[in-house]
Amino acid sequence: MRYLTKSKFKLGLECPTKLFYVGKELYPNQKQSDPFLLQLANGGFQVEALARLKYENGIMIEAKNTELATQITHEYLQENNSCLFEASFTNQGLHVRSDIVIKDCNLIKLIEVKAKSSKSSASVNSEFLQKSKIPKLNSSWEAYLWDIAFKKYVIQLNYPEFQISANLLLADKDAKSSINGINQKFKITNSGPDQRMNILVEEGLKYSELGNELLVEKDVTEIVNSIIRGEIKHAENGLTFIENVQLLKDAYINDQEMKTLVGRQCKDCEFRLAKDEVESDSQKSGFNRCWLEKAKVTRADLSKPKTYDIYSSGFAKKIMKEDGVLLAHQLNPGQLNSISEKAGFSQGERQLLQLEDIKSGEKRKIYNETALEDYREKINFPINMIDFETSVNALPFTTDQSPYETIAFQFSHHLVHKDGRIEHFNQWLCTSPNTFPNFEFVRALKKSLETNQGSIFRYHNHENNVLNTIKKQLIDSSELDKSELIDFIELITKYKSNGTTFIGDRCMIDLHRLINDCYYNTEFAHSLSLKVVLPAIISTDLELQRKYSKTLESTNINSLNFSSNHCWLSPDKPNGLDPYSNLPMPFEGYSDSQLSDFFVDADDKISNGGTAMMVYAKMQYTEMRIEERTALEKALLKYCELDTLAMVIVFEHLKPVLFPEL
Repeated sequence: MRYLTKSKFKLGLECPTKLFYVGKELYPNQKQSDPFLLQLANGGFQVEALARLKYENGIMIEAKNTELATQITHEYLQENNSCLFEASFTNQGLHVRSDIVIKDCNLIKLIEVKAKSSKSSASVNSEFLQKSKIPKLNSSWEAYLWDIAFKKYVIQLNYPEFQISANLLLADKDAKSSINGINQKFKITNSGPDQRMNILVEEGLKYSELGNELLVEKDVTEIVNSIIRGEIKHAENGLTFIENVQLLKDAYINDQEMKTLVGRQCKDCEFRLAKDEVESDSQKSGFNRCWLEKAKVTRADLSKPKTYDIYSSGFAKKIMKEDGVLLAHQLNPGQLNSISEKAGFSQGERQLLQLEDIKSGEKRKIYNETALEDYREKINFPINMIDFETSVNALPFTTDQSPYETIAFQFSHHLVHKDGRIEHFNQWLCTSPNTFPNFEFVRALKKSLETNQGSIFRYHNHENNVLNTIKKQLIDSSELDKSELIDFIELITKYKSNGTTFIGDRCMIDLHRLINDCYYNTEFAHSLSLKVVLPAIISTDLELQRKYSKTLESTNINSLNFSSNHCWLSPDKPNGLDPYSNLPMPFEGYSDSQLSDFFVDADDKISNGGTAMMVYAKMQYTEMRIEERTALEKALLKYCELDTLAMVIVFEHLKPVLFPEL
């Protein structure tokens, strides 16, 4: 029998049409096949394992078969007292499995464990509800609250005679760990019969041995009841809970497609083919099907920019839904953001330039000379390009650390000299388990940047935010040199104190902001992220293409991680103008038999910050041979080096405009 489960209910709330595509081989699901997205769930598995340890008398409902698991659950719930993990409930075509269910006489306590942080000091209403006359959910919690509402509803259908409370069990950001190495007690393993990643809890471990409480339980029963009663409607579709359940259940059980309009929600649709795949009788793009049948576009239109592809397209949701403007070239300037008076390109001005290029088919580069002049006055050689890799992990590694506290485990540092020389000057990496690296990270960064007095560049806000977070950690620490380290951080950052904004005398310059203010390039399209800007710039700069298609030895660019014969570009290959496509595999040089023992797939590249974060977390949560650890460290160093080299390449592109005299 087909059941509307919690995950399918959640999918249907995102887009009802997805229920027609899900589970069908004909319509590939890119989220399902993405190994990195699967790895990102590991934080949740570890919090769940910690939560189960908290209820040591809990019984796991092991049965995979829905009907059998439901029957076993029912038998346990006939007892006066029971605590169940993965309890199963079915009713009227609905099915849920709950993380933890505790029965005490006629009371059932539903506990859902989420890999999301909360604060024990925050009240339920202030955290989960908006301040408004009509009850509205905080948007960041809506999916979680509708999730637990669905589970409570199904359980209540089965046991109307019981009083059921709904509770979220979350990582407490107010908490501080009182012991080291909690992460080592919940290790990632794929040794199970299904070869899926699981959490292996240290044998004999007791919850009381883990020191301070790290989880906080929030009773959300009243909010959940308001959702079920229809007092709080779904923010996206405006329907009540019962209306959504009935519509989605009927559609899924009968395998009927719900005819929903295409719109802003299509931007992140997972039911599409990968870039190098083509439609056939055995695989089709659900995304294409929706746009062809519902939006009545032509196949030629499928490759054209959509309304949501316009830069900073917050306006797209309303325009697409209410005005039916689906393709970017159908927009008129009056539907874009207004052009504001500011030094540099405003949001509305970028949108207008992009729309003009979409309509005309032309490509161009435009510089804002006034904004460029402001930056010229700030820049001093040699230029320091820095990039950080960080992680936030559910379980603290060391004492006095909170759940999801920022860990800075790596940086790369490139220098651009006035005469054009490029030098990978320094790097730092710490992947040792049970080590809090942040203070050593700042000491190493300080030492590296104090070798010169040139300008320091970052890309976007990450580095500034990380350093300000570490400053707070230093303030609470007993480090002997904390005053010196805090002074250094304040020297190179922008920060607030008592409501006043301060800018350090050697404050980092944001290369992302420089581009945003000074430079428009048609190829940037809707994004100014470094992973978009870099290949876009290279594709329009023949000099950069020639230079970086040569070996490192030929270009006289030193590297701390790559061999002298490495080429950053391969113009004759697909995506060959994107240096990230030419990153070596992490396990290059190892045999297939050696690779078969490693967790990470041989063809997984460390090519984005999220993956780097997961690799670091894996190195903390798993036992691994020295060969695997060494291979992963080398891959992390190469990836981070490319991040700062990418900034160098972007600066080289801008240098003739910024400094035409050089």
